[in-house]
Amino acid sequence: MSIKIKENKIDYLQTKKGEKLLPWQYYNKFNYISIPMVGKQVLIPNWQNKKETVVPHYISPNIGILTGKQNNLLVLDIDV
Repeated sequence: MSIKIKENKIDYLQTKKGEKLLPWQYYNKFNYISIPMVGKQVLIPNWQNKKETVVPHYISPNIGILTGKQNNLLVLDIDV
């Protein structure tokens, strides 16, 4: 009986200095607060009020970046 093992590919973001960082580490460099996500779903309670990055306990490219006063970041989404 053979068992298939799925290999997970780790997606790194690279800085101008050549550092390879996970997405949450990269955005931490800009002092953005990020939270781990599963798909488009946040599993962290009270995530809207976090004051610092929630470090994920698993490797996933999916993170959310808080907008508004926490990160001094405004997002405008226009659908045409």
